[in-house]
Amino acid sequence: MVAPAVAEVVHHLGGWLFDMRASGWEVIVPVSDPAAVRPLEILGAVPLDLEHWPAAAVREIRPDVLAIAVDSYRADMVPHLGGGHSETVLWGGPPPDELGRRMRPARHRVSVAGRAFKSCALTASGVRGAGDGCTETFWAGAEVTGARRLLELAPAG
Repeated sequence: MVAPAVAEVVHHLGGWLFDMRASGWEVIVPVSDPAAVRPLEILGAVPLDLEHWPAAAVREIRPDVLAIAVDSYRADMVPHLGGGHSETVLWGGPPPDELGRRMRPARHRVSVAGRAFKSCALTASGVRGAGDGCTETFWAGAEVTGARRLLELAPAG
């Protein structure tokens, strides 16, 4: 997960994170502000304090899925988009032009429990009135990989 703020993660991905954790995935979210982790804990995510975690250890994490806020995306973060062992999803807006046809819109239908926990996490992060939370929209690799099927992302459109 790469994002500028915990509140944005919860707003855009809270239901998906909860549903992933509830289905047995380990959900790790690197954070630069360890005081703002309560919303992530509500969702079952493990906050990773970047200030006190050795950079080498962070590089050793090999995620099955890497979710990146469009505003935080850099080409060097994902050297093999659509290949390798990680599925990459972008959120928070359309993908950068450089990704061209390699990304397609997709959505996750948030479970009832996911919506409830997301609502609590939004309240804890100070966000109010964030919509119904029934679906969350992403941009995912155009190829349907095993990881994408596990994400339960459906084409959006």
